[in-house]
Amino acid sequence: MKTPPNSKDELEEVDSDEVFPMFRDGGRFGQLRLAVGMTFATKMEFKEAVREYCIQEGRRIWFKKNDNVRMRAVCKDENCGWLVYAANNTENNYWQIKTFMDDHSCARKTKNRLANRKWLAGKLVKKLRKYPNLRHCEAAQYFKTKCDLELSKCSLTRALGNARAVVHGDAAAQYGMIYICLDACKKGFLAGYRPLIGLDGAFLKTQHSGQILSAIGQDANNHIYVIAYAIVPVENTENWRWFLELLHQDLGDYKQNKLYFISDMQKIVNCCDLIDRLLLHELLIYAELLIKEVRAKPIVTLLEEVRMYAMRSIARNKVKLSSNTGILPPIQRSRLEKIRKESKSWVPMWSGDSEYEKFEVHG
Repeated sequence: MKTPPNSKDELEEVDSDEVFPMFRDGGRFGQLRLAVGMTFATKMEFKEAVREYCIQEGRRIWFKKNDNVRMRAVCKDENCGWLVYAANNTENNYWQIKTFMDDHSCARKTKNRLANRKWLAGKLVKKLRKYPNLRHCEAAQYFKTKCDLELSKCSLTRALGNARAVVHGDAAAQYGMIYICLDACKKGFLAGYRPLIGLDGAFLKTQHSGQILSAIGQDANNHIYVIAYAIVPVENTENWRWFLELLHQDLGDYKQNKLYFISDMQKIVNCCDLIDRLLLHELLIYAELLIKEVRAKPIVTLLEEVRMYAMRSIARNKVKLSSNTGILPPIQRSRLEKIRKESKSWVPMWSGDSEYEKFEVHG
């Protein structure tokens, strides 16, 4: 370690024939090292490097001298001799550490104001890209385990919000980017899916709240099929009327196409007693689960993830049925086979009509 300069020669340059390391951002937390002579592209880069280093070492410091020519950071404990001093090399336009006394006499701290909202959000952005559904408690545990930091609930909540805004985009701006692209879903439903539609609404957890309305159907093999969905400010009669009128325009007259509907309140509309109640219940559960994991994200991100989820689901089901042979799809064939086996013990008894067409079955 170089001998620290006195107050008279703080701004003197180190020998020009020596080669000094250049600070490179993006290193792993816990492995950052500072050294005399290390250079930085800007003053802010130097300041953030000192912040990162002191957080990883569990030290609380403050910048005592801060201008366009020099910066000095010292420990908040007056009895501690820790010090880092850097100056601006105006000729080559970079900052360089002139003095670094890395000898702390104070104890390590688990609460550190250097870990502000901006710093926390920067760390959380990387975590959210890998784990999009990262929860508050998981984030707190991450900083406790990885950085040995105890954070207030308020600061961590705000940092999570900032990080999600970076990862998922600005929530308010995304409302101006919405477009409609569901023709394929509606045409696919009309091409041969079961004429049963489940309707449901779910609350969104975004900054602007709102609800998502969805129409869900099933194919011949009982696979769930997403027909349409829309975002509205509130779930009320007016918005449901708007949603269903658009759905009616795309799918055609429900009476002519013999379409049946059921709402989340189990109120059957244009329905008959032959519809499987359990099947309807599964439809409504799926409609809610469709957006459960993404409803806290900004609007465009939410809609895109729902769209991609529906697309992947339809594609997988298409592959499953591509090798099917016969008139019936696999699930319906298995149900028929089960009934056929049970029917072995059934006995038909002629009811006495002259045409021998009416029988009564016992068993």
